[in-house]
Amino acid sequence: MNGSERSRKREKIKRMPGWNVHWACVRFMQCYKIFLGNSAKLIQYSLNPPNMHYNLLPDIKTRIQKNALDCEVARLIHNYVASAKTLVDVSRRYSRKYLNPDLKAKYDKKVSDTFAKDPCSKIVHKLRNFMLHVDMPSISSQINILTGSSSYLSLPPEKLLKWNGWNNIEKEHLETLSSKNETIVVHKFFQEYTNKVLIITNFLLGGIADTNKKELSEIYDLHDRILEGVKADNYITDPLFVHFFSRNEQYTEDGDIISIFQDYA
Repeated sequence: MNGSERSRKREKIKRMPGWNVHWACVRFMQCYKIFLGNSAKLIQYSLNPPNMHYNLLPDIKTRIQKNALDCEVARLIHNYVASAKTLVDVSRRYSRKYLNPDLKAKYDKKVSDTFAKDPCSKIVHKLRNFMLHVDMPSISSQINILTGSSSYLSLPPEKLLKWNGWNNIEKEHLETLSSKNETIVVHKFFQEYTNKVLIITNFLLGGIADTNKKELSEIYDLHDRILEGVKADNYITDPLFVHFFSRNEQYTEDGDIISIFQDYA
């Protein structure tokens, strides 16, 4: 296959139905990875906050360090909740557009079972509105007075409860924490939500690949034929794709092939 013929076939791929589905999956993965990156940074910072200069009576240095910590935590939480809400919106849109009716029904049930009655998930979603329209949440750090080091970060619920945007379930959860003198421990709270998102996202991406398997397989098979003459020692010249969703395969930077998603059933 000469260069002109390869170019024609590449253009043919771009006109096939699977092309738009493929790039929708890629964009969805990008959105998901943005969320995962924000999650990792927030949880890591919460588990390993910077050491604080500690005095029984706060001084200038203590105040400056505390303000810097509050600012960084607020930034990380804002990035997390914003990307979480974006992923929710994209997932909802893609499930309507790319899932067949049976998988759409299963997906909707899975989402409902996972999130509908979970106050923590609802609080994550509404924290974005709280931070945009009300205020930054208060940040509490647990400090070892002997070492000056912070062991973890948390959000006291009292300031959150001043907002009237919570529904009864969410408000009751925050009130229960407050009545027990407990706080929202940042790394535990957001990790639990991230774990739920991982399961739902895995199901949705696998379902989209399954629904559109024929269309995706057609563009990947043609892509294989185009590249037959330009592969050498696992090196591929100018591939159109590095993800193959109908095959559940993706290339690493080293040219290895790994899974994209796990079994979504």
